Amino acid sequence: MPPRWPWPRRARIADAHPGVSDETWAKAREHYDDDQIAALLSLIAVINASNRLNVMVRNPGGSYRPGQFADMAT
Repeated sequence: MPPRWPWPRRARIADAHPGVSDETWAKAREHYDDDQIAALLSLIAVINASNRLNVMVRNPGGSYRPGQFADMAT
């Protein structure tokens, strides 16, 4: 029986991923304060979510053309 919602299988991250090492966090803190790191992580999360949604709906990357939604603004 197929899953009721098909996207979790396509958007799943492996359980064994160790995450970011303490050494990497320390290096990041040499260059950024906590607010900047939080902003960076938020941006990464939004980009990641957008990429996952595009994969799930089979929207090819690079399909946007500048100004393609200009008619909708008026």
